Amino acid sequence: MTEAPSADLELLKRTALAAGQLAMTFFRRNPSAWAKAGGSPVTEADMAVDAFLRTSLLAERPDYGWLSEESADNPARRGREAIFIADPIDGTRGFIEGDDRWCVSVAVVRGGRPTAAALYAPARDELFTAVLGGGAWLRHRRLSVAAPATLAGARIAGPRGWLRTRAIADLGASLAEHVPSLAYRFAAVAAGRLDAAFVSPRAHDWDLAACDLLVHEAGGRLTGLDGAAPCYNREFLRHGVLAATSAELQPAFLAVVAEAGREVARGLSPRRSGIAEMTETSGPRKDQLLHLVFGGELESLEKVRFRDLGKLDIVGIYPNYAQAYTAWKEKAQMTVDNAQIRYFIVHLHRLLQPEDGHGQP
Repeated sequence: MTEAPSADLELLKRTALAAGQLAMTFFRRNPSAWAKAGGSPVTEADMAVDAFLRTSLLAERPDYGWLSEESADNPARRGREAIFIADPIDGTRGFIEGDDRWCVSVAVVRGGRPTAAALYAPARDELFTAVLGGGAWLRHRRLSVAAPATLAGARIAGPRGWLRTRAIADLGASLAEHVPSLAYRFAAVAAGRLDAAFVSPRAHDWDLAACDLLVHEAGGRLTGLDGAAPCYNREFLRHGVLAATSAELQPAFLAVVAEAGREVARGLSPRRSGIAEMTETSGPRKDQLLHLVFGGELESLEKVRFRDLGKLDIVGIYPNYAQAYTAWKEKAQMTVDNAQIRYFIVHLHRLLQPEDGHGQP
């Protein structure tokens, strides 16, 4: 027996809030992290939150299916009338880095479309919710997408390479800085903080289900290049290019994104002229953002305690997070067959300058 969407929403809200508080116990505390088979990072926080969400939600709705980024897929989900689709931490790279723009994302899907959704960004204490036919909300404030008359000068977020194409540059757009969480990026469209956003191919159901409903209930459209809304809980979980903006601007925006994709496919050099970037700082930082990469064998997987400090592998110290992450990923992939060996990134600049709370890398 499935519940009404409004009852599902209440369950999602309280569970997402609790899951977010659990995630915060790991945030900026150097959680264990490793690379999954495809190379993307995962942390002990992802796994803990995933287990909490699954246990909590299925205890209340045992007849619902389950699909999550960090859980093994069960094909039986496709035969369920309703299913939970969750991403325990959307924006794991940002989470590892210390960026506060990550979120717990969870939705209920029926008939291939979301009917209730909660997206919680605990580091910012922002709870986004939506229910089919009941609007989208940020806490107690009803959301509505921005409605500029044209795309000229629009506030746009998307993949870095695509944003540098001529198609985007010719809009004279104001480009948002990169948002590590795809779900949070689309939630910003629902909240009117961005005029439009898009993602390149390969996003999964768990990245999209909750923010999809947010955008649509806020009066916007989130679709593929063909104008069709995504369908969830299929055999194949990946999606193509997706874009979101107001209903009025969606056809024009889809055309621009499609042309940007063609430029990327042809390998055209990025065009940087004519692009203004929105950033949170007024100029470049002059302090050194030192990052240490090291690893070793743990005594157990329950806590970070090394078996032999004399055998720690000090990989190196790097001037920015991007270089440190590349080094960490290479080491993590080399030791993927030994779960006891873990590598870490330490933000040394935060230790040297602890007053710098946000530690922007």
